[in-house]
Amino acid sequence: MKNFSGSFSKLFLVSLLAGTMMLAGCGENNPTSSTTDKDASDAKNITDSSASTYNVLGKISPTIGQFDSNSKITVYLTNIASEDESSNACRGQVFAFQKVNAGYYEVKAVDSNNIYKTEIIYKKIDSNIDDLTLTMTPRATEVEDLVVVTLTGKIVDKFGKDIPFASVTAENTKTGQIVKTSTNPDNGIYEFKEIPAGTYKVTYSKDSFEDDTEDLIITDENNINFMNKVVANNTLTNVTLNYKLAQTGSIAGVLTGYNPGDKCILYRTTSENAATVPGVVLKFTPQNNGYFFIKNLPTGWYIVAKDGCAAPFAVADTQGNFIGYAFNEGDTYFSSWLQVLTDTTTPVPSTDQ
Repeated sequence: MKNFSGSFSKLFLVSLLAGTMMLAGCGENNPTSSTTDKDASDAKNITDSSASTYNVLGKISPTIGQFDSNSKITVYLTNIASEDESSNACRGQVFAFQKVNAGYYEVKAVDSNNIYKTEIIYKKIDSNIDDLTLTMTPRATEVEDLVVVTLTGKIVDKFGKDIPFASVTAENTKTGQIVKTSTNPDNGIYEFKEIPAGTYKVTYSKDSFEDDTEDLIITDENNINFMNKVVANNTLTNVTLNYKLAQTGSIAGVLTGYNPGDKCILYRTTSENAATVPGVVLKFTPQNNGYFFIKNLPTGWYIVAKDGCAAPFAVADTQGNFIGYAFNEGDTYFSSWLQVLTDTTTPVPSTDQ
């Protein structure tokens, strides 16, 4: 029994060794299940006899920055052995292929807008894949988008006074990207914090002012141009907004016949003979001696009346033509119609009652 057992053991080892050598000789046509990517030259010599099909799901990921929505990326899946090719337009950042035969494939992503460089990888497909990622690099012309800078500027009126609460919007002329900010509540200073490099149209807007649009070009941290001027120390040239209605100095004077403590009304119309009903600009209380000073008024015609008077009424000439507005008899008004002009202080003449 011992001799028989020993002979059997030797025969088994010899058979096992022969089988192992036979398997080693077939290894070239039976690749292992490793998912390591292969060079195209090596993969050309590899085939997979499996008839199974699989689904492939993947996404596009930029190497730097955010995905550019203006890119038009198509993903090509090519069987290296059979050279059969399928394509899929990337929707957003996602692509998908269904019923893909098992085998080794070239996976290529091409951007027809040339925003990204073409990306190629080699992948063995022998199971469903739901996490394939193609990492694409922006072309040299897009590297400017990787540069970000912080800029400050200031908005003023034509008198050099700060304009707080103004809106500032920068639109990238190439990508359509919008960057918004506003001026400081205490002054006209605004800040673009970490704005990407690019070419922008910057629009400034504020109630009672006309909008203004200026060009901003950011090439890199040391090459910035604004309003056709080189920007130094990341500080933009002041932007001046024009008033929609001309701003003036003031109305000032002493009201003759004024009783201390009386409240007054300031009416305004667009001209001395305007057809529009005068509107109340504000109510105020002069000093005890009747002195008052009101500034920053838009151009027009004004009259000072005692609070409680009836609203002004239209006056016509003998032919029925409109000539202006007046008060009811007995109402108190402290001035005739006063014209307010830009950059002037209009004095109050002697009192009319």
